[in-house]
Amino acid sequence: MFRIDCRSQCPPSIDMDNTTATHLYRIAQEAVTNAVKHGLAKEIDIELSTNPHHTVLSVKDQGKGKGKGKGIAEPDPKHRGMGLRIMSYRADIIGGILDIQRHPSGIGTTVVCTIPTPHPQPATIPTHG
Repeated sequence: MFRIDCRSQCPPSIDMDNTTATHLYRIAQEAVTNAVKHGLAKEIDIELSTNPHHTVLSVKDQGKGKGKGKGIAEPDPKHRGMGLRIMSYRADIIGGILDIQRHPSGIGTTVVCTIPTPHPQPATIPTHG
């Protein structure tokens, strides 16, 4: 229907709670929707990566936006929807930061959500005494 080349990259397994996973999914969903709707993107790359300190969701498109200087990162104020605000709100709920980067050439936008990587809590061993 839209003829979009969408690629994804993710480790086989990332340990995360359902609430965090759902918010990251919805952020990615909104970023892809914006890329198609506002950026007219034909290529989208979605990446989820993790290290001991952070988990990072990145959605990068090769869209062209809506005119010079306008696009997903800098929407026309007359047509600004709730999408960017909701993505930012979702990132905040899970302790993350949302960063939207517009490529200097005006072609392409990257939405990055960085959250702290949860550290497993050590098991407590009951003492008998």
